[in-house]
Amino acid sequence: MIYVAHFMGVLCFYACTNNYAIEMEYSKWMNKQVQIPSNAKYCNYMSDTLMITKESKLNIYLYVDSSQCVGCNLKLKDWQDFADEIKLDSIKLNIFVFVHPQKYSDALTFIRRDYYQYPVCIDMEDEFNRLNHFPKNEHFRCFLLDSENRVVLIGNPVQNPKIRELYIKTISERLGVERPNDTEVQQAEYHTNMGTFPWRESPKAHFILRNTESESIEIDSIRTSCECTTAVASKTAIAEGDSSVITITYKAEQAGDFMREVYVYLHDSEPITMRIEGRAE
Repeated sequence: MIYVAHFMGVLCFYACTNNYAIEMEYSKWMNKQVQIPSNAKYCNYMSDTLMITKESKLNIYLYVDSSQCVGCNLKLKDWQDFADEIKLDSIKLNIFVFVHPQKYSDALTFIRRDYYQYPVCIDMEDEFNRLNHFPKNEHFRCFLLDSENRVVLIGNPVQNPKIRELYIKTISERLGVERPNDTEVQQAEYHTNMGTFPWRESPKAHFILRNTESESIEIDSIRTSCECTTAVASKTAIAEGDSSVITITYKAEQAGDFMREVYVYLHDSEPITMRIEGRAE
């Protein structure tokens, strides 16, 4: 059994956010009809041209552009996991990803690297954004839409556990499907909020990985969801009763809210996902 605890290794600076502006933006977008490009062409890791024929009562749309870290914000592996969790293939719901990268090949690399099987539109002309004028706040770039493309929910379910819970609840109720089992309970143990800090700083979070098994445990590798996040282990071989400290460092590329993941791969065991979040100002 692996026991994980965490503690912060950085003094966080707190500042008030403009909640009124966020509430006004939220009110503006709720129930608004999102315009979908009529000539959008979709691909996935297997095909450059996907035919979208499935009738859907609900759709999720995500928009990511080159002003953000495209690889970090696409998080296609997490979207694949989310689709599997809600049993996307058996319910009347689609997930559409629109990405406006600097280079077409950049987006294609992420799609194929993550074996992403659902529709992605590589929108080089940024038509999706030009039709809708999405805010710079990435919170307002992911939506659950009804059959008339009106906004039902706002927020990214793969970046925020609370929003994920709300999406699952709403999808289950609206489509009349069985609620999936909660597979994210363990995440609370591996999750740290780094608070608010100046974006040029590089805060650190530390997770303690303790071995309560009767045999030694090996850390094979540690991978991060973004180049702006690094992680190192104090020990890669953890004897019975011993522990290793996983130190995660985040370097913001710009101001804004963030959530990043680190994957600790153990030998002959399931990987452990550690999450950090916060706000760089």
